[in-house]
Formats: sequence, structure tokens, C-alpha cells
Amino acid sequence: MTSRFTASISAIAKGLAFTAERFRDDRDNLRIIADAMSLQITVCSRDLTYRWVSRETAGFIGRSPAELVGRKMVDVLGAPAMDALKPHIERVLSGQPVEHEERVVYKDLGPRWIHALYAPTFGPDKVADGWTALVLDITERKLSEDAALEADRQKDELLAVLGHELRNPVGAISNAAAVLEKLEVGNHAATRAVEIIRRQVSILGRLMDDLFDVGRLIARKIDLVCQPLDLGDAVRRAVRSFEASGQARFHRLEIRIEPAWIDADPVRIEQVASNLIDNALKYTPPGGSIGVSVRSDDRHAVLVVTDSGIGIAKEFMPRLFELFAQAEPQFGGQTSGLGLGLALTKRIVELHRGEIVAESEGPGRGSTFTVSLPLASKQPRESQPSKSGPSNGLRVIVIEDNEDNRESIAELLRLAGHDVVTASDGAKGFELALDVQPEAAIVDIALPTWNGYEVARRLREKLVGAVRIIALSGFGRQEDKAKAKAAGFDAFLVKPVDPVYLLEALRST
Repeated sequence: MTSRFTASISAIAKGLAFTAERFRDDRDNLRIIADAMSLQITVCSRDLTYRWVSRETAGFIGRSPAELVGRKMVDVLGAPAMDALKPHIERVLSGQPVEHEERVVYKDLGPRWIHALYAPTFGPDKVADGWTALVLDITERKLSEDAALEADRQKDELLAVLGHELRNPVGAISNAAAVLEKLEVGNHAATRAVEIIRRQVSILGRLMDDLFDVGRLIARKIDLVCQPLDLGDAVRRAVRSFEASGQARFHRLEIRIEPAWIDADPVRIEQVASNLIDNALKYTPPGGSIGVSVRSDDRHAVLVVTDSGIGIAKEFMPRLFELFAQAEPQFGGQTSGLGLGLALTKRIVELHRGEIVAESEGPGRGSTFTVSLPLASKQPRESQPSKSGPSNGLRVIVIEDNEDNRESIAELLRLAGHDVVTASDGAKGFELALDVQPEAAIVDIALPTWNGYEVARRLREKLVGAVRIIALSGFGRQEDKAKAKAAGFDAFLVKPVDPVYLLEALRST
């Protein structure tokens, strides 16, 4: 019920209480008023007897008004219904107005959802001698709401499964491209083909991320896992991703980054930077320039992304951050993407108590996006360098049931100098890990026999030395990451994984 609707119903209930008092001995007037409003209204006495009922109430119960007046409520409604209503009746008989929403099992009607408002009536001694009730049958509304919730749950489940199934082949393609890149050094055609594959895989990965996040955006289910974070580091990682994929090879990048510490979710902040850089690259013709800068002032960390691209028409500016909004193509170009990136970016920035502003002097004159985020309450004196283990030579086990993913990851790691063994299910992977005693384990979550969570828990219990365990998953929800952390994983990577990030995850401690 909306607050406005509830307030209106409350006002009606109070008016009816007044009417019941004024016309205590004038039932005809009360009947005329109640029947004219077609509402379920009853006047009940302190001994839980019906003193008066409206025609609508009698029709709901399936009796005539004459059959109900003077009867005990328990005889009409049944003991289970009275048990549910008892706490509310006790409150109204203490002199308090009552409003409640309840699932009530009636003797003849079965389970029904009601929204009820009770107003006490008082005798000459100023003690409540009964109450006037206004009851709304909201069963159909509740069933519709439940159906909508179930449909929403099924949609989320479908998107999660779809994401998992799509990420596996995309991840395998990305890993295979990285392997080819290392093997085909000096072959210009092969290098060019690999660049195209990696660039398109990167684009596909971003489209999938946006698509699977949009449901959470609409339902306002985007959660944050915040920690002290240097905005500059997050932006550098985003820039490196575009450089590694080859997406920025036809543009001039001007990077000016200073330290700026914030309390933020690292994954989401990098998503903000990536979306803005991707947007600039997408709408800037080859040969154009992209500027990315990070600075701080007294209260805010500021990320600015500028481009010399197609610009933004004045009339489109109010719709820029709406879902599925896409400007008309300029100068014979074509729109691309799903129109989700900027809407997601704005929502993430707002969840961090920040602000994003877009500016453009019009078509053909480029655009500027400025993100302002509150500085961390305590500024670190200096950036803490991450500790690193050996750059290569680690004993690594890859436990992944998708053969293409498993073998492409293994080959990529071998080319990076690691000693790699593989397994295709959780139980076999665990037994193999006990034999080889790896220094690092890359474990898929959705494994046969034992899932990745179970494997991680057992590895933590049984392996002799320190081991870094990295989760690999096609599911990227916050609840998946939290569950992985609780199971003992050190890092959580969502497919398709950038090979640079995979190798960095192995080195980090």
C-alpha cells in the first residue's frame, strides 16, 4: 500500500469511528454511508461480537448482514483467524488505532490477505467498548506481487546461468588469443589477428558485464564492498586493460594520474573508469585523442575523461544517463553497445556518494565526463606497494571442467614460466594437489563432484605449505564473491579473465 493510499484509508476509518459513535443508535444512517462506499466495514463490541456489518463485509464472508449481527466473531471467522487477529484486537481495545497487513485463514474462505484498520469506539466511561474496522481484501495484489518476485528471481537465475555459459567460451577464446600472441612473435598477420580477437573479446566481456548488471541496477541490488583505494591505481588498471586488448591503438592517450584515496569498491570503481574510457574510444574516430586524469582537491577525488569525438547534442543531454539511451549517430557513424554503460556508471558513482557530470559543446566538439568522489576519511601517508612473490616458476594446479578453458589457461601459465598440472573435477583436483603440493591453485567454482568452495576449504585444511587459491567463475555477483572469500579463496576472477590480471593474481600475496 502506498503511504498516500494508506493515509486516505486511515482518514476514512477515523471518520467511520466518529460516525459509529454519533449514530450508535442510528444504524440506518451508518448503513447508508457504508454501503454507498462499497467498503468492508464492521462495528464490533468488546466481547468480540458483531454489532453491525456492511453489505460488502457480509458478501465477502458469504452471509447476509442479518446472519452476522449478534454473532461471535470466532463462530463466523474460525479459531485460526481469531488467533491471527487477537494481538491487533487487544491493541484496539486498549484505546489505540491499529493498522495491519496479515495473512488470515478464514473458516469458510480459506487463506486471504487483508489490510485492516481499526479505530476504537468509547463508552460513557471513556473506556473502549469496541471498534470500527475497515478491511480490504488484498489477496489478488499479494498474489501478483509474489508472482512478480518469483519472475524476478527466475530472471536473475537465468541471467546468472546465461552469464556462466557465455563466459566459459569467451574466456577460452581470450586465453587462446594470449597464447597465440606469445607464440606468433614476428608474424605480422598472426599478430594482427590476435589483436582483433582480443579486442573483440574485451568488447564482448564489457557488454556481458553491463547486461548482467542492468537487472541489479533496476532492482537497486548493486552492493558495494568498500575499502581504502587509490583512485589513480584503479584508473591505471583500466587503462592497461584497453592498451593490452588493442582497443586504444588507434587513439592518442594522454594520461595524468595523481594519488587520490577514497573508500570504495575496487571492482566497481574500475568499472566506472572502464565504462567512461570505453565510451570515449567508441565515439572518437581513429586518430582522435582521449584524456584521462585523476587529481584531488580539499574534499574530493576527481576523475576526468575527455575526448575529441563526436560530442553530445544539447537535446540529448537530459537523457544521457538513462537506461538504453543512445544518441543518433553523427557524421554517418553507427551506434554501438546496449546503451547501459553510462546508466550503470551513474548508479555506481551515486552509491559511492559521488557525482558524475557530462559536458559537451555540441556535435563534433568532443565531450568531458567528470566524476567526483568523497576522499577517504583518513588519507594514507603513502601508497602501500603490493607484496609480490616470484615472477615465475610457481607450481600451479588448474582445476576447471571446461576443457578449452582449462588447457588454454594452463598453456598461458606455462608460457609465463610456471609449472602447471590440471584436473577436470573437484575430487580429482584435490587428490592431485595433495601429490604435487602447489604454491598456487586456480579453481573453477562450478565443478563436478566437489564444487570450488569445497575444494578450497579442503586445500586450506590439508596442504602443508602456504598456497594462493584463486577462484575462477562465470558468476560475478557480490554474494558469489563473499561466499568465495568465506571458503578461503585469496582472489576472485570473473571469466573472461584478462591474462594480465590472471598473472598478477598469481604474483600477489
